[in-house]
Amino acid sequence: MANRTIAILRSDPDPIDPSNSRLTLSDNGVTFVDPGDVVTWIIDKDCEKITSIFIHDDARFDLFDPDPAPVSGSTRWTGVINPKTAEKIQAKNSGKPPEPIVEGENYTIYWSEEGRIYSFDPIIQINPKT
Repeated sequence: MANRTIAILRSDPDPIDPSNSRLTLSDNGVTFVDPGDVVTWIIDKDCEKITSIFIHDDARFDLFDPDPAPVSGSTRWTGVINPKTAEKIQAKNSGKPPEPIVEGENYTIYWSEEGRIYSFDPIIQINPKT
C-alpha cells in the first residue's frame, strides 16, 4: 500500500458554468493507484477548501473504502482505494489474456472559492494485482 498524493496546484473557476471549471492537479488529473493505496488531496492557496469528493453513482466499482473525508484540523482529504476492487476487476475480466488490466473511474472534486462552489472530474486508474 502506497500513499498517492494529489496536489491541487491551481483552480480555474468558471463563474458562468461552475461545472465547466478546472483544477490543475499534480498528476494532470489521472491518478494511478493499486488496491489498498491511500489517496491524499492537498490544497494549494488558490482554493479555499474542498467541500466534497464524490464518487459517481454509475461507478462500476466501489472505488473507496472508506470514502474520501477531510483530515481533522487541516485542508487535506484522504480516502483508501478499496482492496476488493482488484478482485472485482479480475472477475469481470475472467477468460481474457493474463495481462495487467487497468480500469478507470471518474470522481468529482467540489471546492469553494470566493463563496461559490465549483466542480472538476479527474480520473482514478486502478491497477489490479496480477
